[in-house]
Amino acid sequence: MNKKKLPHLDERGIPYKAYDNAEFIHGTDARTIRIMSEFHEPLARFKQNGIRNTVVFYGSARTLSPEAGKKKYKAIEGKYKTSKKPSPKLTAEFEKAKCDLDMSRYYRDAEKLAFLLTDWGKSLDIPSRFVICSGGGPGIMEAANRGARRAG
Repeated sequence: MNKKKLPHLDERGIPYKAYDNAEFIHGTDARTIRIMSEFHEPLARFKQNGIRNTVVFYGSARTLSPEAGKKKYKAIEGKYKTSKKPSPKLTAEFEKAKCDLDMSRYYRDAEKLAFLLTDWGKSLDIPSRFVICSGGGPGIMEAANRGARRAG
């Protein structure tokens, strides 16, 4: 339950409808409503645009592109290799950069898969099938968006 008392009347003294009560909608008690909205609002947009099927990409927002992974690794590699006795912090940063670079292959693979799926979907006789769908954020989702965009 919210600790703060929710307003129940608007500025004219008229009771709020629950869905018009901004403090309620944005509070803890309405979290499930917001989650459902994240499903239903895009679904409405899909229907408006005739999109019948999607291929959803989920993945870490922290996965770097191969270019970003390489840049991060190169930036720390010089410091690490020239240090006679690297600090635990520098060692951890170097190991993390190495891991990020290794994991960047999944970014590349997601981009390639999204490209191939989009290209294949465009070849079907039924329009708006198998459209790439992802969150908008960085990492694997960004890779999927890039691949789909590249395929048109």
